[in-house]
Amino acid sequence: MKLSIEMYIILICVIAFLGGVIGFLVRKRFSEARIVSAKEVSKRLIEEAEKKAEILKKEALLQAKDKFYQEKAEIEKETVEKRQELQNLERRITQRESHLDKKIELVDTKEAEVRKRQLRNRRKKLLPFLKSSAFNWRT
Repeated sequence: MKLSIEMYIILICVIAFLGGVIGFLVRKRFSEARIVSAKEVSKRLIEEAEKKAEILKKEALLQAKDKFYQEKAEIEKETVEKRQELQNLERRITQRESHLDKKIELVDTKEAEVRKRQLRNRRKKLLPFLKSSAFNWRT
């Protein structure tokens, strides 16, 4: 069985064609495997990034809460101090009012004593005149 040159050419073309198809299919399979692998890697990277972002978000939230509580404590401390200052000032004002009231009472008492003395002195001066006959209006 002698094959002719044409058969050899046809056979080589068929083998080349089959080789090309097989090569194409193998290359396609490798490309798909690489794509799947790349998708898995990218999926893992995205998940890791999301986890890191969540961790960073929680840390930032904790820091914000911590700062809030620190500032709140500081404001409460300042409020207590200012309230204490106001109470001290109020106490001082009340004491001053009390002292002023006492001074006013003392002045009023002294004024009343002075008036009484003045009245006594006037009476003493007028008493001899009233006892005298010139002022005796009954007679």
